[in-house]
Amino acid sequence: MSLLSPRDLIDDDEVFLPAIESAWAKIIGFDAAFPDSDLTGHSRRVARSAMAIARQAGFAQRDVLELGAACLTHDLGKLDVGTSILNKPGILTDIGRAEMRRHAHYGFLALRGIPDLPAVFTLVARFHHESFDGKGYEGLQGDAIPAVARIAQIADVHDALCSRRVYKPGEPEGKIICAMIRPSRSGLGRAQFDPHFLRLFSRLRLADPDFAATAPERAEIEAFAATEPVLDQVHAQREAATHELPDVADAAPSLRP
Repeated sequence: MSLLSPRDLIDDDEVFLPAIESAWAKIIGFDAAFPDSDLTGHSRRVARSAMAIARQAGFAQRDVLELGAACLTHDLGKLDVGTSILNKPGILTDIGRAEMRRHAHYGFLALRGIPDLPAVFTLVARFHHESFDGKGYEGLQGDAIPAVARIAQIADVHDALCSRRVYKPGEPEGKIICAMIRPSRSGLGRAQFDPHFLRLFSRLRLADPDFAATAPERAEIEAFAATEPVLDQVHAQREAATHELPDVADAAPSLRP
């Protein structure tokens, strides 16, 4: 599998390409300076998963590619979070958690001034930690969250939990997807995610020959992936017709401290 970069996804004649390449170079440079970091690999995996979901949802090819490019820079704001917080191996303090939560807004601020930049970049950076149940960073709920951010959130959570971080080991993928699709009143669970996109992602993972899960996990995921096909079709038609990107200034209230 080739290493994904902005130039693979953005036409050479787009005026914003150099600025996005510069942002991507900063992410790569951060990983080079801190070998325990995996921002580059994480961003590439999120981009690939998000593009696969978008294709399955019927997005136009240009929109799929722009979403992938936006996912490469979705965590750009983490470069403005102190390394003592990003690279801390233990549990963060309340102050550390509050600062970490601001990375989404920092990324939005870093990207919004780039001339002619498609809105998907700022929307994904700012809203990829919104939760379908309204319990995310800025409290957006359901369809008030841009579709591109709902897709990016699923890809981001999946990779973050499956991958090793300085503060935790990686978890088996089958276990993580089961946790994502199960009802839960608190913590990880299906209420956090757009149900249509989560179902599409589950089907994609089941179809991947590299997907690893126990027999009970696979059966549980297959049962979830097979549910509500009629509602899925209605949702897909709506998203294909209405996933135009809102103006960022009107998409959500200001970041709350």
